[in-house]
Amino acid sequence: RKCYTETKGGVTVTNKLPVITRVEFFETESVPRPAVEVSARPFSSLTIRHNGKITVKAEGRPLLSASDTLTFIPSGCNYTTEILEGGKMSIMHFYMSRPLYSCQGSIWKSLLRC
Repeated sequence: RKCYTETKGGVTVTNKLPVITRVEFFETESVPRPAVEVSARPFSSLTIRHNGKITVKAEGRPLLSASDTLTFIPSGCNYTTEILEGGKMSIMHFYMSRPLYSCQGSIWKSLLRC
């Protein structure tokens, strides 16, 4: 990763990673529904699915997000999601000074089972 420098008040700071500039937290409950397309968003999301089941499809590959699954979707990604079983999830949307990952392949590296 490339570093960048920034001068504030006469002090030069070298930043190796992007800075989170805004964070939003919320919870949602969903009911089953057909697939919908989600256009690229300016924020990344990190979700923990407490129960229920959805699929996320990007780059032609499906990902199953079921109970107790943590899923990361980077900013700028187009994807399709379908709610297979209704349920509850906690969501964090966060904006960054620059992208942390490109969309290419990063969704598939981001699924964790708790």
